[in-house]
Amino acid sequence: MSDMDSRGLARTAWAMATMHETHNTLIAAIASASIKRISAFGAQSLNNSAWAVAVLEFLSMPLIDAISSSALKIREDIDPQGLSNLAWSYAVLKVNDVPFLEAIASAAIARINAGDYNQQHCTSTAWSFSALALIIPPLCDALAAAALRSSSDWTARGLTNSAWAVAPMKYADAPLWHALAAPSLRRISDFDTRCLGNSAWAMSTLSEIIPRPLIDAIASASLRSLSSFRPSEISRTACAWANIGSMDEPCLEALAEAALPKMSERPSEFVPRDCSTLAWSFSSLKVFDQPLFEAISSSALPLITAKHFADHLVPQDLSLTAWSDAVINYVNQPLLTALSSASLRTLKEYHAQGISNMAWALSTLKVSDLPLMKALSSQALRALLHFDLQTITSTAWAMAGLEMFSERPLLDALSAASLPRLGDFGMRECANSAWAFATLDFSDNPLMAALSAASLRRLAQFSPQNSTNLAWSFSVLKVRHEPLMDAIASASIPRIQASLPQDISNTAWSEAVLEMRDDPLLKALAASALRTRREFTTLCIANSAWAIAVLHFDNRPLWDAVFSSALPIAAEFPHRELANLSWSGASLGFSNDPFRHAISSSSMRIISQFGTQSLSVTAWSCAQIGFTDGPLLHSLASSSIRLITEF
Repeated sequence: MSDMDSRGLARTAWAMATMHETHNTLIAAIASASIKRISAFGAQSLNNSAWAVAVLEFLSMPLIDAISSSALKIREDIDPQGLSNLAWSYAVLKVNDVPFLEAIASAAIARINAGDYNQQHCTSTAWSFSALALIIPPLCDALAAAALRSSSDWTARGLTNSAWAVAPMKYADAPLWHALAAPSLRRISDFDTRCLGNSAWAMSTLSEIIPRPLIDAIASASLRSLSSFRPSEISRTACAWANIGSMDEPCLEALAEAALPKMSERPSEFVPRDCSTLAWSFSSLKVFDQPLFEAISSSALPLITAKHFADHLVPQDLSLTAWSDAVINYVNQPLLTALSSASLRTLKEYHAQGISNMAWALSTLKVSDLPLMKALSSQALRALLHFDLQTITSTAWAMAGLEMFSERPLLDALSAASLPRLGDFGMRECANSAWAFATLDFSDNPLMAALSAASLRRLAQFSPQNSTNLAWSFSVLKVRHEPLMDAIASASIPRIQASLPQDISNTAWSEAVLEMRDDPLLKALAASALRTRREFTTLCIANSAWAIAVLHFDNRPLWDAVFSSALPIAAEFPHRELANLSWSGASLGFSNDPFRHAISSSSMRIISQFGTQSLSVTAWSCAQIGFTDGPLLHSLASSSIRLITEF
């Protein structure tokens, strides 16, 4: 190497890259020698060296720094090919040297405006800056102007590559997209499967400004060519239509039919990203195609468990697959077990969205995986600074759904993280956050006060269920916020007819817990309860009866309806609900024979499950209404003695 000049070093590296000859010792020696001679490198040699190490995926930061320093000094001498190659090389190597790239962008803008950039230069430059998430508006404007001038002469591949490169920048320049759309429509018959897949994905990122005729043309052409699509093209197309949200059932069926044979005949062609993207696309559209999801599970399982894939698993694919199955309530136990195991191995790489998605999926599917949930909780604490509004509320909801009472440090952190963001909370975030903290019996006065204020501002937007959940949450935590509860009552009355039985009974229960009797609301609840009483569950009946008794709500038709509803399903009541029902009847003096016998026979059946409170409440109820049922009283006495002895 000591006898080789700068041009020879660059040419040798270029030759190795062209032949894809990976010889780390040799390329390392070339890099070391190049650093020493970098001041002698001309524009072409710098360009060739950067391109070569990018193609060979050989990242030497000392060499890259030396190339940056030298290229900055002669950037005016670098031609369009060299500028676009340098940007491409840094993007491939994921080197986000902002000062250097801004200088490259400045030089590129001058060349673009002078008309020196061709289609390939424009596309490569757009892709490079997009891949590095470095958005420089003047460069975007210059590339857009160049496309407007020449897009009518571009090939199908050039048009789709340009759209694919610009799309990640979210560059919403309508004239540019219309300029790309017109020639694309004329050349749609020339689009191969790669062009169709890339175009669909590009359009999905800015679907609101893409001309509808182009979207329809790409969809029609894709359907005709689906049998030729590769797995990545199928998943990318499905993802695009899911993002656009306009895929109809025949199109989805066609996508599933195209994917199924490839999964069964050539499963090795599917990578984890294809499986997770395909699952996400169908789940996002709320479409459950069972054969497809079974095939996705069968394809994903070996990819997740195989040792040679272990180092290449991406946490996003794991959490996205779990999230997708949860959305459509699809449970595949072997897949869930594999996802759990793989997630524990890769958890340190999980970002905020992945943590939230995985926790939400486990909670939604009611999978009690304590080691994984504890690990997710610990990782959430480390990543909490990056949590946004949605991930905060979703994680809290997931912890509540799986009753993770022990995770107090995370709850404290989620509460603290929620406070400065409450101004951005919508109705769902307010209701879900309150529900989650109440379910976990986590009371934080500053948080609840802030939630009250945020909810009051948005109460008109709350659905009946949101309002009920909010009232229930404050009641469980014994937080008496009269302005909020009064506002919930006023807002609930006109919408009570649309409420479900559980919402009706929970609202009444909340009023009773906080001892905040609102007669207009109670009358509206009574009317709705009379109308829907046949749909009441045991919990709805018990809560309604308890609320009526606590609030001394004198409405005999309602009493009769609630207690009569209990008779046909008395045998289904759990012991706490049964004890509450008997207490409510006794408190109201409701003691007809069918009701008393139903309470007696149901209590006798499950007396062994009664705790001290259920026993004492039932005994008090019998005494209150003068119900002297020998067998029941004997059973109550025997069970009480047993509990006292055990204590």
